[in-house]
Amino acid sequence: LVQPPPTVSLLRKLKAGSVFRPEEVLQSELEVRASVSVVLELARAHRWLQAGSRLQALDSFASSGGRDAATLLLRRLLGETHTHASELKTIRTRYSECADALATLSGADDWTFTREFEGSVTHFKQGEGDSLWMRTDGLLSGISTLECLAMWKEVDLFRHW
Repeated sequence: LVQPPPTVSLLRKLKAGSVFRPEEVLQSELEVRASVSVVLELARAHRWLQAGSRLQALDSFASSGGRDAATLLLRRLLGETHTHASELKTIRTRYSECADALATLSGADDWTFTREFEGSVTHFKQGEGDSLWMRTDGLLSGISTLECLAMWKEVDLFRHW
């Protein structure tokens, strides 16, 4: 039996809101397939935190022990032998990396205040080995995204400045 594609209203419902509760949404096989499709779509758009948090919720729901058809299908779709297994593994890895980076950058622990200049505040902390982390919080006006990225990409040349 070929499954019909998810309806637009179903996909809209699955994408709506920031909190995703599979137990409230996954009542049919169509909803399960649509939920996994939304996760893959978010990842293809490089929205790793959203894709990962939804996948984490799906993983948790799938391991809850339910025996209904929707839960069994979800387990199969999230399994290591499914067509999208490598994509799902990448999502889990990227989500973990993003979550770690956010925790590192947003936490106040171990950061040393360096300077405040024209509304920007800079902190630093020693990383593993020879690495040095720098964090600048503030509004950069009159600077293009390209200029900002170029500066951060070349930060390893700092010793030559």
